[in-house]
Amino acid sequence: MGTRLAQFCLLILCLTVTVMAYQAVRNVTQQRADEAFAALVSDSRDALADRMKAGGQTLRALAGLFSASEEVTRADFANFVHRLSAHELGSKDAGLAYIRPVKRSELDQFIAGLSSVGVDALVPHPETRGEEMFLVQYFEASRAVEQVIGLDLTFEEERHETAIAARDSGLPHMTSALDLAYGEDGAQGYLLYEPIYQPDMPLDTPEQRRAAFSGWVSAMFLAPTLLSDLTHSQDLQFGMRVYEGQEANPDSLIYASDAPGARRDEAMFKTYMPFEVFGRSWTVEWYSTPRFEAGKKSVTALIVLGGGLMLSLLISGLFFLASWREAIISRQVRQKTSELKTSEEENRAIVENAMVGIITLDESGLIMSCNPTGAAFLGEDKAMLVGRDIAKLLPEVSLAETEGKTVVDGDLGEQNRRIYQYRLGTWKTATGHRRRSLFLQDVTDEENLHKKVGDTERRLNLALKGAEIGVFDIDVRTGKSVVSDSWRRLMGVSLDDPELDTQAVFNARVHPEDFAALKASDLACIKGETARSVSEFRVDFGEDGWRWMRSEATVVDWDPAGHALRFVGAQVDVTEERLAQIAVRNSEERFRLIFSNAPVGVCVLNNNAGFTEANAALCDYLGYSEEELTSGKQLYNVMSEEDLADILTGIDMRKQFGYGAFETECELVRKDGSKFWAMLNVSWTVEEHTGEEVFIAQVNDITDKKHMERIKSEFVATVSHELRTPLTSLRGALALLDNALGQDVSPVGRRMMTIAQSNSDRLIALVNDILDIERIESGRMQFNYSHEVVTGVLSEITQQMMPYANDLGVELKVTPCEEVVGLWTDRARLLQVFANLLSNACKFSKRGGTVSLEVVPEKNMVRFLVRDNGPGIPDSFRSNIFKPFSQADSTDTREKGGTGLGLSICKQLVERMGGEIGYTSDPGRETVFWFTVRRQDDEDEAYDFARSRASAGM
Repeated sequence: MGTRLAQFCLLILCLTVTVMAYQAVRNVTQQRADEAFAALVSDSRDALADRMKAGGQTLRALAGLFSASEEVTRADFANFVHRLSAHELGSKDAGLAYIRPVKRSELDQFIAGLSSVGVDALVPHPETRGEEMFLVQYFEASRAVEQVIGLDLTFEEERHETAIAARDSGLPHMTSALDLAYGEDGAQGYLLYEPIYQPDMPLDTPEQRRAAFSGWVSAMFLAPTLLSDLTHSQDLQFGMRVYEGQEANPDSLIYASDAPGARRDEAMFKTYMPFEVFGRSWTVEWYSTPRFEAGKKSVTALIVLGGGLMLSLLISGLFFLASWREAIISRQVRQKTSELKTSEEENRAIVENAMVGIITLDESGLIMSCNPTGAAFLGEDKAMLVGRDIAKLLPEVSLAETEGKTVVDGDLGEQNRRIYQYRLGTWKTATGHRRRSLFLQDVTDEENLHKKVGDTERRLNLALKGAEIGVFDIDVRTGKSVVSDSWRRLMGVSLDDPELDTQAVFNARVHPEDFAALKASDLACIKGETARSVSEFRVDFGEDGWRWMRSEATVVDWDPAGHALRFVGAQVDVTEERLAQIAVRNSEERFRLIFSNAPVGVCVLNNNAGFTEANAALCDYLGYSEEELTSGKQLYNVMSEEDLADILTGIDMRKQFGYGAFETECELVRKDGSKFWAMLNVSWTVEEHTGEEVFIAQVNDITDKKHMERIKSEFVATVSHELRTPLTSLRGALALLDNALGQDVSPVGRRMMTIAQSNSDRLIALVNDILDIERIESGRMQFNYSHEVVTGVLSEITQQMMPYANDLGVELKVTPCEEVVGLWTDRARLLQVFANLLSNACKFSKRGGTVSLEVVPEKNMVRFLVRDNGPGIPDSFRSNIFKPFSQADSTDTREKGGTGLGLSICKQLVERMGGEIGYTSDPGRETVFWFTVRRQDDEDEAYDFARSRASAGM
């Protein structure tokens, strides 16, 4: 009975192994098919990314053409575009455009100037109402579409807003699907904008980018040609659909490849992936075709199943035939028992020492047993694992699946994370209880290696495409060569001519002066005299002239006698590198000439304030030779320690506020010990090769200027003080006289009294302004910093200025700040700035007008805006507006009074307190003066900040 049971169990085991083998083979086949489809999807996605990247790079190159050129004509634009390949355009039907922002008031002047750049007639269309128009000035495509030139892109909100987003961000932006003005009827397309900025202008903030902005270059793509033919497998092995947005919504479908015979809804393989492209989100769907699915079917699993069943039947027959020998086998059982025990011990030893984790689970997933390897994989002791739920230890293991992968974090988290491949088999005990065997195999190293190989392969492919490297393989025996498509593009020859003798073409186009050296280098490598052949030579490109190439080649195959058979190498265009080297040399020579012959002292300092270079003018100032200065002299050798400390502190503070230069006046000490006053201007940068900070200093001898300033200051102070005393007495006398006369004075006398009082007040205000200007310029102006709250300052200035505004019939409107904002400032000087700006605004506003004061809290500053609706500031006066004694109407008959010192005082006070001041003016509509004050909500922080500025002399 026991023998029959063993035979039956063995038969069941064979059947189980057969089924498991069948399932394993089928799973492997399915896994390979999944991997093959995933590879097709990855290639398609990479190709789409490369196509979009190529279009973006072309736009950046075209934007660079406009930024680097003073003027780009229509012929220049067309010549640039027609040289581009379909790959560089991103699509064979792509069109490129140059778009200019034009104010409607300047449209006629803009159109009149187009003839000089090759545009004979430009008619803006369609009709729009905005103040600014975005006009297509140039447009080039594979076929002429004249109606695009003159198109005003503000007519459609999507085009308009995408252009604005690209301008303000400095990044390329693409629209959603549009009906373009050219292309196939009904085909959707896209506009990709690349902003163009004027060179040498800051681009850190949207305001700076808008100030430097000059236009866009734009690419127009048609969806059918942009998304078709990405890879050779498209429409053959898989179909593809692209949707606008982050979901595969049929209403947002923008492209469908419609693969022949594809049954999308019945496809065995299908995947969705998001795709981010120039600020847009697409969802891409890939699905398999019957052709792909047919190629992945396999009968291996059925063969395994059939073979296993046949084997099981054969074993059954053998069991049947051997049943009559049961008596004989029974006698042999005792003999074999010891052998079976030995075998069991061997199996147990194999399981215990297996490199694969083997875990037995009951029907509910609780661990019944585990070998040491499995316990090590789970990071637990064997005894502690019994009775534990496998789902809590390995959440990624599903009891409903037969295989998969799971990740286990080690004691260091992701740093020692391990990846395990698992297989799950189900069986029953002799008593009918269901059991599961979980096999764990550590595949961490294989997964990491596979990922590294894939990443390396992708990087190499991208590098070969992006770097424009041409590859050649020469048969040394025949002299014939096989070249890559990138080599053909590099040399400008046909990609589709298989009969072209590329080696003959190459030899004919190499410059005669370079040919001998190139061949000698190649021959030395072929003979084994050198390991590699490296050469630079010129190649004839017809009307485009000669271009420099660099090739590196080596022998990769030899015959048994050691003779070279194949000579393989790479070739790149190094013309730009050559030109850049020449330009760098010329630039360095010009800089050295300017540096050496500059009429002012110039020197370069290292991070320790030591001289590394000095020109002749500086040596003349200081009385040292250049060798003496650069042989260990430092700034402290030519100035006092106090001045040097102030300069270093000032530079540190300017860096903190984002400035790139520092200017100050100081006394320098000559070699003979004499001193002279100098204007020292220091700027800083980082040395490109060493990464160390260097300082460039300019020194001007201002001894004579300081002497004149001292004389002027003494004169101004003397005159002002001499004027203020009699003026104060005069004003007091007028006030006493007015009180004494009371109502007894005649109207004419009253009028004369009023004029005298008004003029004395104006003279006293003028003297005070002159004294303020003199104190600020001489550095004697004292600032008493304190922590202030914006609401308190606004309340005080409103009370001061409200009577003045009422006298002029102007409404003073103050917009309160919604949050509690603190300032660290000199309250009196801040009120002086407010008074000057508000009095100007009221003075130039019409009776019945409104002057508003607004507050805009920012991150580190608080911005104040004074807004009025007066006549505005003429263009001719804007460059002088902050200069002393400057007025828009400086004639004796001007309607408004004033000394012309108020705005100059405001500018110097604001900048001395660490802020900025400026204005915007639309004559006849609105003028806004603004200034910023350092924001400090915490009093301790504000105190530290004030001390640092005081020590920096700011």
